[in-house]
Amino acid sequence: MAPKSGKPKGPDFAAGIAYWEALPPTLDTVLGGLAASSLPLVDALSSRQLLLSLFPQLRTFSTPHNPRPLPVTPTPAPRALDVGAGIGRVTSKVLLHMFTYVDMVEPVESFLQTAISESSDWKGIKEGKKGVRFIKAPLQDVALFSPVPPEDSRVLASVGKEQEGEGGYDAIWCQWCLGHLSKKDLVVFCKRAQKALRSGGYIIAKENVCADNEDGSARDEYDAEDSTVTRSNQAWLDAFESAGLEVVQNKIQLGFPEFLYEVRSYVLR
Repeated sequence: MAPKSGKPKGPDFAAGIAYWEALPPTLDTVLGGLAASSLPLVDALSSRQLLLSLFPQLRTFSTPHNPRPLPVTPTPAPRALDVGAGIGRVTSKVLLHMFTYVDMVEPVESFLQTAISESSDWKGIKEGKKGVRFIKAPLQDVALFSPVPPEDSRVLASVGKEQEGEGGYDAIWCQWCLGHLSKKDLVVFCKRAQKALRSGGYIIAKENVCADNEDGSARDEYDAEDSTVTRSNQAWLDAFESAGLEVVQNKIQLGFPEFLYEVRSYVLR
């Protein structure tokens, strides 16, 4: 997450996966040593606020201006996809607070196994009110956005409420993972994700952002440690435009340590 220098180069997906597979599947690992800081709480709360602004119908509490809760479970039941889901931080702290079903997609099996072992303590799982599927797959998997049958070998486990109803996702959440994709793969991924959205759904990309070139053009920074690229704001916008996506929101994350890269949330459809 912290800025690192390196020569211009595209991401190496295999090398990136090998990097993560060699690390312990912990919160400190996925947050770059910042698990004990305020970052996890600030990040989760801001992400939930963002989702509530996009999906006010999922609100389950009253406010002074809205004394009556809105419907808790719209029809069909709300579904989200968490890609590059790691050990389930976003699923457990953000998505399960609003969505009935979540599919977690992660290529590193040790991360998924940690998530599975901890999932009984996640919101609504023990009570059978929420359901999560743990899917081992890379973001380039051509079948990623296809319906997932129960016998699919990619599904390592399912917990909580059994998934039912029509397919598609109301929200596809991508955080700190799209830097593993080349621009070509990123554009393909975004096009496929767009087709997997339900009516009124959104793709949310919450990612590190480096500075644009002085003339405002796109720029990438290669990180040799994990074989990823950090894109500038214009580089992200160029990729989303190439995928035919509309940028609904483009907001800077506030409250993170100053020594980190800028983080932006892109809301797309």
